[in-house]
Amino acid sequence: MSPSQAPPAPDVGPRPETLGRVAARFALAFLIAAGFSALATPLVAPHVPGRSPEKLARTLLIPGFVAAYILLGRRRRPPLRIAVGLAVTPRVAGRQAAAGFLVGVASLAAYLAALVAVGAWSRREPAYPAGRIAVDALKYLPAGLFLALWEEALFRGLLFGDLERAAGRRVAFWGSAAAFGVSHFLRPLDDVSRAGDGAWSGVHAVWQNVAGLSRVTFEAPALIGLLLVGATLAYLRLRTGSIALGIGVHAGWYYVQKMDGRFVDLNRSLAETARLWIGTREHYDGVGGWCALLIGAWLASRVASSESRP
Repeated sequence: MSPSQAPPAPDVGPRPETLGRVAARFALAFLIAAGFSALATPLVAPHVPGRSPEKLARTLLIPGFVAAYILLGRRRRPPLRIAVGLAVTPRVAGRQAAAGFLVGVASLAAYLAALVAVGAWSRREPAYPAGRIAVDALKYLPAGLFLALWEEALFRGLLFGDLERAAGRRVAFWGSAAAFGVSHFLRPLDDVSRAGDGAWSGVHAVWQNVAGLSRVTFEAPALIGLLLVGATLAYLRLRTGSIALGIGVHAGWYYVQKMDGRFVDLNRSLAETARLWIGTREHYDGVGGWCALLIGAWLASRVASSESRP
């Protein structure tokens, strides 16, 4: 058989993608993760005393969902490192993540300092012991990087790439931002644990988290802020072609959000009357927080521009 008559080589690249397949895969991955979390929660709970079943179930949902989503779509994606948005060298990724972390910390810390200056927040009394602050500072740094890596790999990596192949860059940008924003309402409506400790405690714990999605309908400031966060991080992914800078920014925001309560506290007298302007302890659910996010996005875009220069 001559070369011109030889059969074509099999296509080993990613298979065609559609929005329907992406949506079905996303929903199925969530169901698998929910089942995993429901089964694992009562088994793990005795080993983590002091942690409510609801919080434990939510913690288990994240890696379970990412693992299921990776496996379900592996034949329709490029190699995993490219699919999650880390196609740069480790050195470049580390430099971008470090720069992003500094930007995230600086933008949110500056906003918090402004809140203290105008009296919306005040110094915490009694102050936390210095030793406790040092322990928390070391604890939340790897925790923030770990959480940011999972979320950026899922939303700005896998989901963004799937949506871009299925429907284009604009749908990928807003679709990943929307999914990111809504997912943050996946938590109980209050701090009261209702799951109990029986064999069905995992199912109840997962359901309490799912019930929290109803807040999307009545917490508009938080939803707007989360959409802004998602859009900012998607923009950084587009500017750099990588999620590394976004991982750093995301981790920096998380770090300040977790550490600020050791030094300052919300002024309760203004918490209700000026909530639209100053938001809550989450920082992203008020006009001031939105401005801080936009400033952070501008700073990060400057970092992205400098990274793109030869």
